Amino acid sequence: MFRQGDWVTIKYGEYQGSYGKVSGIHRDGSAMVIPYSKDGEPGSMISLDGSGLELIEPLMVNREELIKLVTAQVMYRDIATHVFPIFNIRAEQEYPLQAEDIAQALRNINRSKDPLGRFKEWFWLIQNIFYQDLDIERRYKEDTFSDAPETEDELFSTIFSLTEKLYWKLEERFVSREDSEKYIVRFDDDSHWDDSLLGSTNLEETAYKAVCEDIAGRVRTFEYNRERPREEWIYCLSQKRHIINSYENDEELKQASPAAKALYRECVRDLAEKNDTQAMKILAWGYLEGSPVYRQSFRQAEKHLQKLYRETGDPFAANALGCICYEGLAGKGEPEYEKAFRYFSYGALAGIDESIYHAGDMLIHGYGTVKNIDTGMNLIVDGYKDTMYRFSEGEFDNRFADYALAMGNICREDLILGMGIRDAYKFYLEAGFAIKKRMKAGGFFRDDITADRIQKALHEIREEYKPDRDKSVLRADFPIYISHIFEDKFPIRVTLGKSRNGPFLKMGRFRLIPGEEPKFLVTFPELSYVSLVSELTFRLEQVGVMKTPDSGETFLADGFTKNDHTNALEFYSGGECIAAVEAKWFVIDVTKEKMLMKMNGELV
Repeated sequence: MFRQGDWVTIKYGEYQGSYGKVSGIHRDGSAMVIPYSKDGEPGSMISLDGSGLELIEPLMVNREELIKLVTAQVMYRDIATHVFPIFNIRAEQEYPLQAEDIAQALRNINRSKDPLGRFKEWFWLIQNIFYQDLDIERRYKEDTFSDAPETEDELFSTIFSLTEKLYWKLEERFVSREDSEKYIVRFDDDSHWDDSLLGSTNLEETAYKAVCEDIAGRVRTFEYNRERPREEWIYCLSQKRHIINSYENDEELKQASPAAKALYRECVRDLAEKNDTQAMKILAWGYLEGSPVYRQSFRQAEKHLQKLYRETGDPFAANALGCICYEGLAGKGEPEYEKAFRYFSYGALAGIDESIYHAGDMLIHGYGTVKNIDTGMNLIVDGYKDTMYRFSEGEFDNRFADYALAMGNICREDLILGMGIRDAYKFYLEAGFAIKKRMKAGGFFRDDITADRIQKALHEIREEYKPDRDKSVLRADFPIYISHIFEDKFPIRVTLGKSRNGPFLKMGRFRLIPGEEPKFLVTFPELSYVSLVSELTFRLEQVGVMKTPDSGETFLADGFTKNDHTNALEFYSGGECIAAVEAKWFVIDVTKEKMLMKMNGELV
């Protein structure tokens, strides 16, 4: 009579001569068997009666051999060279596996010539053969990553979970050696072992050794803490990482006890001294922006940002250093333009919007570098276009407000041919609109300063440009923004129709899949108006021609042109003119919120 877990030889059928594992027994006594190919791959389950199977007697090991297997002093092949399959093994008596046994096994494996091969063989054996015999099933709680295990069971669960995860990482994640797969061995406690792997010539071995070091450290600290009061406990590096990662946000950290905050600061300090990237970032940004644990200090921020940039080349650290130097925040309030430009250049090369904006502005005015107006303006203009597109797509936490402010300054200084004070006002309106959206979305460091600069620019240009703030109607002989709309690669939805208010032209971007209508930014400086819209509506006055398709008032167009002979606006689809309209005036009517008309603190 066969039992679940028995290994057998299959005696007939397509799997004749193959090995199989009994996974269960039917009521009629037949066995459910998983056949294995010669290369060890499992096949589909089959059912066979006892006559079709031959039991393979398990290899029995004594306690001494078991301990050697558990601690990887010997491998299975060392004691059973002629027995197959390798998982068909039984222990003569149970052995209470300890976390220290796993740590010792990894130390022994690490001394061999082929640590990775031996590790995979050892772990697969422990996991499959001794799962019940070694009492793993009861004690192993998946994904238990205690920062300070207080019992042997907690430690064992953590150690075994780490070991299992390492095995599967090595099996699955190293199949591909693409760049994206180099960020590996990042388990559920968010340990940063992957930082040490970049540039490694042997990623598998580096990852394996990192986990070995982690496990050994957890065991050592557990043994040290076992007989000591909690206030005297120590933590290994991975436990310190676990402690600082246990706070998901500043609010959780703010609610922590004084003792917990002190432990957090200690862990961050110790990790930063060992150049741990996450800890260095916590110190740098904590001192730069202020946090529940670190009081804002630009001097300290500069020190830690310099170390972070020096050790990691982090472009965001370079950008932050550029801001500190540009504003003179760490010294006596005097700007350090040369240093600022150098840091902004590093950030700009990495594509950071703020760095590009500052580098362009400094090139235009010659701050900290040789004055180069053309190069500076190219950076600003390109950045403006890119961030405006992303802003229109709903990415409000980008640097569009800064670029729009810079564009306004350029126009105000008459640096762009054909653009002047009206265009400057347009860009300032966009900057004011964008900074409000950005601050509402969470904002950036020192957005209040940026908002003040935009407000000052708006106030000054209104004194010079003197717009009619109450005006809400704009007449033009050509539909404004039509070219912007047709820049989209998709067809444009057009409606030519009539309402109680008279004939109208409506245009909007067309979306092929259901969802929110794509928007674009429209700004009318004559009306002191800026908004994100999904469609534009023009009221038509003195209409001479209005031709619509046979299909109705609404149609899709992929292009337009103005007929020089008839003066009509013609819409095309597939190269064929399908509609046309000729009017004396295309009229924009905007409805302004009352709050936007106030001067006190409003940015429009």
